[in-house]
Amino acid sequence: MAVAAVAWSHWERPYQYGVPFGAGVHLFYVLSGFLITSILLDLRPHADRLGAVRAFYIRRALRIFPAFYLTLALAWLGNVIPIRDTWGWHAAYLSNVQVFLTETWPGSLSHLWSLAVEEQFYLLWPWLIVFAPRRWVMPAIVAAIVSAPVFRAVLAMAGYRETLLAVLMPGCLDSLGLGALLAALKPRATGVIGHTALPAAVVWIAMLVAEANGVIVPLGLMALKQTFQALVFAWLVLRATEGFGGMAGRILSARPLVYVGRISYGIYLVHGFAGDLLGGVGLFSRAIPEPWRLLVLTTLTVGIAALSWRLLEQPINRLKKWFPYDSIAPGLVSTPAAVRGG
Repeated sequence: MAVAAVAWSHWERPYQYGVPFGAGVHLFYVLSGFLITSILLDLRPHADRLGAVRAFYIRRALRIFPAFYLTLALAWLGNVIPIRDTWGWHAAYLSNVQVFLTETWPGSLSHLWSLAVEEQFYLLWPWLIVFAPRRWVMPAIVAAIVSAPVFRAVLAMAGYRETLLAVLMPGCLDSLGLGALLAALKPRATGVIGHTALPAAVVWIAMLVAEANGVIVPLGLMALKQTFQALVFAWLVLRATEGFGGMAGRILSARPLVYVGRISYGIYLVHGFAGDLLGGVGLFSRAIPEPWRLLVLTTLTVGIAALSWRLLEQPINRLKKWFPYDSIAPGLVSTPAAVRGG
């Protein structure tokens, strides 16, 4: 769902209808905060915490780096503009910093900013969650959530436009932190998130409607808009962990949809420049009318992602068996399979 929303926001800009499809990135962040923090909390009881963190980083590298750097190589070979001028930023996972400093988006590679945010979060979060005294963990998560709107408000007061307020990692900590809060609170998360999600949804939607009608939103509320949005996404992730029943459950557990979720990392990597691979976004847009353009882009992107999963990501993912959490942390609370595989 998240990757489809983000792809739509990039492929079909004239057809957004005031809906923030690009916010799917922050659904990823809430999910990531939840899954990563769940793993890290399970690693805390082990005596060799440094070994646990080392295994975490090795497993993350096996999952993330091969497909990411292959994507950069393909973009370079295909001369996807502006890869040859900005490749160093992307290779160092500093795409977001480059966007912030230059106040420009690198064309078809713009979506890589969010992966930079994730990687920067991975560099910081394990040391806090695994090594901080237990009494500090919850206050640290709450502080991270609160710091994000404050950070965005400071940038807004400094004159940065809204699209740059959440480009740097500190501006995304409410989304990542609310996912972490779900992991730390369970099973109490239902009461905390459940009681705040509906009011947050009402305020968030009201702000979107106001902006669509040209109403100027006060600075304080603008800085909080992403936090309200993240609360809604946190409720969605929480409900997913509990399981959806009825028709919604049957749809969400359908094998094709589950498979798209499995290869969603590859879809996200490729979707930004799928049109470039067909001769350039501008040329492609003129040559193929809607809805065929969307169909071709979807087929190409999903096809490449499926090949990436089958030939690269899945085989390398199997190497994680040599760095299991169980062997370095005997006696820990069992982590759900969905979390282990992340």
